[in-house]
This record gives sequence, C-alpha cells and structure tokens, in this order.
Amino acid sequence: MRCSNEEQMVVTIGGHQLIAPRSAMEIIAGLALSFYGGCFMTTIAAVEAINAAGLDNVIVGMKDLLCIASSEQPFVEGGEAPKRVYTVFLAGVATLRSHLARAIVFGCNLGEVTAQRLQPRARPLLERMLPKEYHQRIPEGLRALCKLLGMALAWCFQRHMCAVQSALTGSRLLEKGLSRYAALRSPEQLRLVRLSVIGCGLAYQIRRGFHPPGLLLGLSVVEATLSQALTAL
Repeated sequence: MRCSNEEQMVVTIGGHQLIAPRSAMEIIAGLALSFYGGCFMTTIAAVEAINAAGLDNVIVGMKDLLCIASSEQPFVEGGEAPKRVYTVFLAGVATLRSHLARAIVFGCNLGEVTAQRLQPRARPLLERMLPKEYHQRIPEGLRALCKLLGMALAWCFQRHMCAVQSALTGSRLLEKGLSRYAALRSPEQLRLVRLSVIGCGLAYQIRRGFHPPGLLLGLSVVEATLSQALTAL
C-alpha cells in the first residue's frame, strides 16, 4: 500500500491498483476498530507486534523465501531471509505471551487474595459437607478454584480493556476521516460523534458477548488459530 497524495490512497491487489479516498479508509478502519476491536484481541496484538518488530522486514523476508522456494535463487544457509522472518516471529510471540502472562499473573494474585479471605468462612462449611478424608485438601482445592476464577475474570477484564483501547483508537481515526469533510469540521460536532461511536461500539460488543458476526468468519478463524497457537507455544 502506498500513498499518492494527501487525499487518496493507492492500494495494489494482485497487480491491480485501486484508488480509495484516504478519509474513507480512515472512517472504515475507525468503525471496524470501534465495533469489533474486542472481538479480535489476539489478532490486533499480533498486528501491533509485527508493526513494532518491522513490517518491512517481514515483507522482504517472505519475498526472498518465495524466490528460494520457486528456485529463482539458491538457498544460502544462514541467509538474511529466514533470519528476518524468524526475528519478527519471535518478537510477535513474545508480545502475545506478555499479554497472556499479565492476565495469568493478575488472575493468580486475585485468586490468592480471594482464597485467603474465604478460608475462614468457607472451610467450616466445606468440612461439614465433605468426608473427613478430604478435609486436608480443602485449602489447596479452594486456592486452585479461586485462581481459576481469578484468571477467567482477568482474561475478561483484559478483553474489555482491549475493547476500550480499540474504541478510542478507532474513534480517533474516524474523527480524522470526518474532519476532511466541510460539513463536519466543527470541533464540537467531531467530539460528539467520537463519544457516540465509543459508547455505541462498546455497548454493541458487550451486548454480543464479544462474538463477531458471521460475515467476519475469516477473521474469527485467524483469531481462534492465534489463540490456540499462543497457548500451545
């Protein structure tokens, strides 16, 4: 993708050039982030990780690997192409795992504190309900249960925070795109539109339980694949 001037963007797809107004692209991207950012939390984190590590390195490295695969050039052991792709891959995995690690640590700490508060009240009740041979396992089981619930709450909290951050980013893009139109150059009008989009986007995502519509099945598959790969690494 490259920009020809300030008012339009030239997108090259399959050798064909499509010219789109810059404001329209910003409006579409802003609405997508505002209404579906929390649904694709892992995908957005992966894109941010790749951009931080260097998108140009990925493109150049993949082109070199494709040339090697098509025998246009010989494979050189220790060449730059595999190093570029692998470096960005490691950076992306590290960023994604840091997101997951923060949620796990926060959930474990929350569960530990909750278990300490529940022990004096929950243990006598559980001792009356369970046989004596299980009494020694009650503190350990209660801590494990509280940690699992804490991690689930932490993951839910992180998804909501991702939705808020995406809505804020999307609203800024939307405001930037709308500001190019003469009818919506007033700061008060743009601020009202921005706040309305943030509120509507968050309400829409929470009401749907962060489940994207069927039209975005492709992105849903990518999100599920990244989530499973992240937990398996």
